Amino acid sequence: MLRNLKSQQRTRLLNKFTENDCEKVDRLMELYFKYLEAVQQADKRIEGEKHEMVRRGEILDDSMEDEFYLRRLDAGLFVLQLLCYIMVEISSSGVSQLQQRVHQILNIRGGSVKVVRHIMRVTQTHRDASNAVFFSVMIMLPLKEIPHTFTPVRIPSFSIKLCKIMVSWKFLHVY
Repeated sequence: MLRNLKSQQRTRLLNKFTENDCEKVDRLMELYFKYLEAVQQADKRIEGEKHEMVRRGEILDDSMEDEFYLRRLDAGLFVLQLLCYIMVEISSSGVSQLQQRVHQILNIRGGSVKVVRHIMRVTQTHRDASNAVFFSVMIMLPLKEIPHTFTPVRIPSFSIKLCKIMVSWKFLHVY
């Protein structure tokens, strides 16, 4: 929402974060630490499972890695990614009060900008990979065949919107 607003609307939204001594930033950071803890716990469980699988001599293929990633998303990674995105957006908005508050709470709670940066990189890496696979399959198949032959576990909504745009621009051949 922050990226798609016009300047006046964006300013109004950013001002909402500064109201009442930045209480919305405080709530944002509270949610960030809650979901960070949930994802860290899921990561520990997944790492334990990976270690156990390696110990048994099983091979960790891409499908298993995808399954682990989906489990991380279910454990709260998706929400954590959105929270990090909002944190980055408001911190880089030019309103110094917001950036200071985010950094202050991170420092008080023992958080790190490096962790936020890592989460944003994971988000981008998986988004790029899923888009590459999704679009390569979409372009190779006639559109009418896709529902019968391609049923991924999850298709991010931004991918669906982009495909609709591509179809409307006639990038994909529709039979």
